[in-house]
Amino acid sequence: MQSDAFQFGSYIDWSYPREWKRMKPEWREIYSSKLSLRVVPNVKIKQFGTTRQSVVHTLEQERGDEN
Repeated sequence: MQSDAFQFGSYIDWSYPREWKRMKPEWREIYSSKLSLRVVPNVKIKQFGTTRQSVVHTLEQERGDEN
């Protein structure tokens, strides 16, 4: 699709304006065929599950049902 959905072109323009001037005329070609991306996620899970009891659990407690 040749769409810069992550705005890499804008980032390059803001951070490296000289390089962007050189790359801008060919940006679609560079982005679509020459650019290689490697995504390295950094995820930290702070809590497991929900912070509140589910509706089913609450109803069971009100009725006196046991697990």
